[in-house]
Amino acid sequence: MEGSIANALFEAWTVQQQYNTTDKAILPAEFANIVLGVKIGGKGGLAEFNEDEALKQFAPLVTGKKLLKKKLIMIPHNIAKHYTLYVLNKYTNSIDILDSLNYRDGDGKTTWKTHHKDHPEWTKRMHALMKKHYSKAELRANGEPNWSRIAETPNRVCVPKQQGAQCGHFMVQFAKYWNGIDLIKDEEDFDQSIVDAE
Repeated sequence: MEGSIANALFEAWTVQQQYNTTDKAILPAEFANIVLGVKIGGKGGLAEFNEDEALKQFAPLVTGKKLLKKKLIMIPHNIAKHYTLYVLNKYTNSIDILDSLNYRDGDGKTTWKTHHKDHPEWTKRMHALMKKHYSKAELRANGEPNWSRIAETPNRVCVPKQQGAQCGHFMVQFAKYWNGIDLIKDEEDFDQSIVDAE
């Protein structure tokens, strides 16, 4: 799924209020790649990080999102041609990772842990950018957690698994239905064939 399609769906849901947007901020699909330096395709990894340059990209992409007022900051993530949803979850002070790939059926070389090995570093980058973008008083007044510390122990959320190359579809569904504790839809709602038929 192309990032522009995901962004269009996120925008439509927000405008039409098809899901609870009062506690969610969904960042654009390209945010992790442009701002945090997550490499797309291949084996992924992280690019060199220039905080000042990243801050220039950060500001326009978060304007109007009210990140400090939201309980769930959702960051679509594309690495090694696979979409995943990362959530900075203020309800539970956790980094939630919603990943539809069934690593047990894979090649055995890529595991959940190896695929998500860079999350602590890019979470620290996100935290550093938030600290520069917002004042200390704003961060303190809104009870912003120390994401750098929390990043070391992510929450691997148990989610429905894709059949084939449906990771973009699943990532979008996770963003729509994750409430910080549970997915509020049944597993069949994640079936691509049912969605395509509607």
